[in-house]
Amino acid sequence: MYQANESEETIKISQLYDQQSICPLLVIDDNESIHRDFAKVLLPPQADHELEELNNNLFGEEPDSKDEDVSLKFEIDSAFKGKEGFELLKSSLAKGRTYGAAFVDMRMPPGWDGVKTIEHLWQVDPDLQVVICTAYSDRSWDEIIQKFGCTDKLVILKKPFDDIEVVQLATSLSVKRRLLDESRNRLKQLKKDVNSKNVKLRSANQDAEVLLSSISSAIISLDRYGIVTRWNHSAETLFELNSFKAIGEDFCSLPIRWVDSEKVHGLMQNGSLLQQEQVVLEFTCKMGTKRSLDASVSPILNEVASKARMIVANDVTEQRRLQSQLKNTSWQESLDQFSANIAREIHRPINKIDDSVRFASKAIENLVPLLDCLAQLANENLNEEEFDDLRKLMMQRFTPSEIEAELRKVPAALIDAEESVASVNELIEKMRTPSEEPESSDKPNNKRLDLGQVDSIAPSAENGTGVPLI
Repeated sequence: MYQANESEETIKISQLYDQQSICPLLVIDDNESIHRDFAKVLLPPQADHELEELNNNLFGEEPDSKDEDVSLKFEIDSAFKGKEGFELLKSSLAKGRTYGAAFVDMRMPPGWDGVKTIEHLWQVDPDLQVVICTAYSDRSWDEIIQKFGCTDKLVILKKPFDDIEVVQLATSLSVKRRLLDESRNRLKQLKKDVNSKNVKLRSANQDAEVLLSSISSAIISLDRYGIVTRWNHSAETLFELNSFKAIGEDFCSLPIRWVDSEKVHGLMQNGSLLQQEQVVLEFTCKMGTKRSLDASVSPILNEVASKARMIVANDVTEQRRLQSQLKNTSWQESLDQFSANIAREIHRPINKIDDSVRFASKAIENLVPLLDCLAQLANENLNEEEFDDLRKLMMQRFTPSEIEAELRKVPAALIDAEESVASVNELIEKMRTPSEEPESSDKPNNKRLDLGQVDSIAPSAENGTGVPLI
């Protein structure tokens, strides 16, 4: 094996490559003098740096910075037979070391000739850059192309070769191979990064699906043509229509008995909605009862001709019924304000409790297969093979990151629910149990109420009057 050294005579290349890096080359030729010629051209003699440094110190000369060598340095592995070169290549690859180029003689009797040697070399290293060295015309270029196909990994060097040709081929092919290896490594890293991003994206999508399925509001998505693309569980319950019957159908054509169908169709018309709109929609359920919806309809695409919509609807039938009852009492103004404040203050924590419980329930449901596997793993009668099979089954269903994510969802949801319950309790503590309405009253109490004024309308020991709560 010959070791490369720095020299001013080699061709300088881009500073993309480290000056201290060494490019290994493989020379396969049955003529020992050819190996010496390659070593003479590619591995010039070591310069005496110590003598040069002593000379500079004695005569006070500064080293010339322009003499800094930025050329490639080579290292040559020599083989005198094709099979020997093939073994050298396998050994080098096993060490994680790739050859920048291989110079292969065409004739090496007895044994493998150049074509057969190249065929074996490419079987273990398909990216190897090969130079065929030949002084004969026993194999035409057409025959070689017919054997290996049209490829940019193969060039021919005629003997006797010129020194500069050898240097140029060794340099350009080594640079080409290094760039190829770097691009492959970058591609592998890119694929790894993409896979990592995909795992995170899938986890985020799963969290979003769990969140959407746990929301108490009906969520309906329409594409640009008004076709239903999302129909969550709350929408199924509200309209008594399964998602598989709704998704893929035109929203206006669904079997929903709208009280004012023209109003619904108007919301879906081209260009009819360019910003969010809050509407009240009414429909008749299968039991014949009229239901009222507080719906928020928002455009998804900023296109005039698009029907893409996001509809978030809540059943406010009971609230509207209560409001209607309150309007028939002498306490209308006060109770309207009071109920509005109560609803505003208590609606958010109640919804948060509901959403948190649904979220935790969904997370626990996702963990059921894992818990089943853990219960079986705890069985003391399992043998080692059954234990490994169960463990593999569990790892196929869940990755460690997915298990960790699911386990964190439950306590987080319960903490949110606990905080919301505390908020509700705090509101309840502010209210006192009202007494029954007095049998006679000269003047009704028309004072406007809010939560901060609850004490002023609650019954007291002094007057015994108060506002009945429904």
